[in-house]
Amino acid sequence: MIVYNMGAFVLFVTYWIDSILFGGDLVRTSEVVDFVAQEAGITKKAASVAIKTVVKAIQDSLKTKDGMIRIPDLGTFKVLERKERMGTNPKTGEKIKIPGGKAPKFSASSTLKKIVAQGG
Repeated sequence: MIVYNMGAFVLFVTYWIDSILFGGDLVRTSEVVDFVAQEAGITKKAASVAIKTVVKAIQDSLKTKDGMIRIPDLGTFKVLERKERMGTNPKTGEKIKIPGGKAPKFSASSTLKKIVAQGG
């Protein structure tokens, strides 16, 4: 497992969640870049690179054997193994086999849950 401590990243995710849950507007990437640049005191170009680097680190970590990355004050990203299962085609009612596979999952930290609960 890889652990990152990235204050600006946590701030931008909190900003994004607050906007979606309480502001009703989708935050665009450019707004996130602007926010991170301002909060971290860096250029917009550096903020964009930092965000892309964090996203790549998360993606690369999920590809490893552990398949997990924890970012303090944000949460944990991990890979779930899904087993093959039977389902029903909603149009025809026919039984179908749903293949297993891997899926990403995010679990918010208690800090992030508190921030979202206090927002609005």
